[in-house]
Amino acid sequence: MKFLLQESTHFSQSSSFNRGAWTFTSLISNHEKFIFLDDHLERLTRGATFLYPHSDFSILHSELRSFLFKHFKANCYFRINLIDDVITVEIKPHAPKSSLVKLTRAQYKKTLSMIPSYLKVPNYLFSDLELKNAQEQNYDDVLFFDESDTVQELSTSNIFLISRDKKILTPPTSAMVLEGVVRKNLIKFAQTKGYFIEVRKISEKALLEADEVIITNSVQGLRRVTDYRQEKKYTLDLNYTNFCQEFGRFGECFCD
Repeated sequence: MKFLLQESTHFSQSSSFNRGAWTFTSLISNHEKFIFLDDHLERLTRGATFLYPHSDFSILHSELRSFLFKHFKANCYFRINLIDDVITVEIKPHAPKSSLVKLTRAQYKKTLSMIPSYLKVPNYLFSDLELKNAQEQNYDDVLFFDESDTVQELSTSNIFLISRDKKILTPPTSAMVLEGVVRKNLIKFAQTKGYFIEVRKISEKALLEADEVIITNSVQGLRRVTDYRQEKKYTLDLNYTNFCQEFGRFGECFCD
């Protein structure tokens, strides 16, 4: 197994690389630690085992963990790519976007595939095209639906609908909804605070009726939706500020 920093790497034109059959994860550090490092490495290992079942990744977690700590930099973004038996790590300063998001609906609808919910693959073409179109209309992000018109995920984020009575709705993970690391840990945190978490299919009607909408992503952290298609403005901050204070915008207060 090879471990390389991105700037010292020249990709060979392997079959896996050419066909996009590789996996990655992105995480951040704060001034003292990696945020949810073990969760990211566990998911990356599962993805690698799925893509390359004849390879042995039994020591990937421990060796990669040691490599990352050797190259630790505070307040940075770490992009870890696994292609065949080569791992590259890109490191750059962490520059999160605004915590407030104006949201619109994607034109493209997601469909089922054979990709498991934990496999993060680098094909973001549809998301990038939808995001470009949304930004041209002065929106910050797009929400994808499936062919049954149920809510799935944003371009790179999971979504949570929150009501005044401390009930949280979020779509189930699937080939269309990534098993997000912050998603997983925010659910755990909210349960310890007495929230009722319901993982189920969500309609656009439920989205429009929600009191508050929060989206999660390992690099951007927790963000609050303020507007959906100019049809609904979410003016209430019933939970977001408290979540950022107790969980941490990026989960740093909940992360071991």
